[in-house]
Formats: sequence, C-alpha cells, structure tokens
Amino acid sequence: MGNPDKSVCDELLKLLDLSDVREKAVKKLSMGMKQRLGIALALVGKPDMLILDEPVNGLDPRNISALRTLLQKLNEEQGITMLISSHILKELYLLATDYIIIHRGKILECLSHEQLAAKCENYVRISTDDLPECVTVLEKELHVLDYKVMDDRTVHVYAFTEEPQRISQALTEHHIVVGELAVQGRSLEDYFFTVTSEV
Repeated sequence: MGNPDKSVCDELLKLLDLSDVREKAVKKLSMGMKQRLGIALALVGKPDMLILDEPVNGLDPRNISALRTLLQKLNEEQGITMLISSHILKELYLLATDYIIIHRGKILECLSHEQLAAKCENYVRISTDDLPECVTVLEKELHVLDYKVMDDRTVHVYAFTEEPQRISQALTEHHIVVGELAVQGRSLEDYFFTVTSEV
C-alpha cells in the first residue's frame, strides 16, 4: 500500500474497533467487520480522499450507525474527504455535506446540504377518492402547479403549506370529500424521484 510504517496496522485495527478479531480469518468476519476492514485497508496509504461505493449495504441499523460515526470522525479529525455512492438516500442525508444526483449516467443536480434541505420542504398531503376533481380544483381555483399524485391515491401539494385551510376551503366548496389533509415534510426520496422522473 506504499506505507513502510507497519505500526499503522495496529493503529487502524484499533481505530476501526477490529483489534479483538485480528487473528480471525476474513471469511469468518461479520458483514459490518468486513466493511470496516475494507476501510482500514483503504486508510493504510494515508489517503486524502476515500471513494466508497454503497458502504452501508447489507448492514444492520447498529452497524450503519457505527460506520456513519466512524466516517464522520475520519472526516473531522483526519481531514479525509469522502465521495460516497449510495442508493440509501436517508443515510446520505445524515452524513453528506454536498450532493450530486446522477440518473442514467447524467449529472442532474449538484447541491449543498442546505440547498437540499430547502428542496425537501413541507407539503400538504391530501387523501381523497375524488382525485381528478381535486387536481382540477388545485389547478383552476388555486393555480397550483407544484403537486404530485402518489401511488397511494394521495396528492402532495408543495404550496399553501402555511395556510392549508385555503386548500380545504376550496375543496369543500366544490363538494370534494377529503379523508385527510395534513402538512408533512417532503422526503429526500420524494425529491430524488421528482428530479429523476423529469429526465
């Protein structure tokens, strides 16, 4: 790995909490230990940057949390920059500072954490059996264009989140029965699907 200092092995085993299993065969390690061992191997050469592909894939919640803490520690204490590729968007949201959304090999957006947080804004969730009529009222009466009809037969409206009663009033005036109308947050997954579906 280009590092003549063999003491780095002991340091990395300790850093990655693998000292107790140093004599164990790799094939007998758990998935979480194998992930940490892979990171230890990458750190032997004292890199300035790590490129990680799906680092939490196959890990249980406890190991995911431990690995996230480790990666944050490496970044903050050793100044290592990380480029992480993952489909587990919720985990990326907890860890990353900057985001690149890629779909079919094309970069669609580059965002800071603050910009992404602003994109994942609140929305009004409407549940009704009269979806076509509901959408018509949103568009023609309230001039809402920023909405999405979901697979669970609800509508997510990204307007009037501060005054959802205006939506409720307009639907009531047009005799549309609403099962639920509540302000909720747009998830990172929602935003990702919105951006990639436009391509």
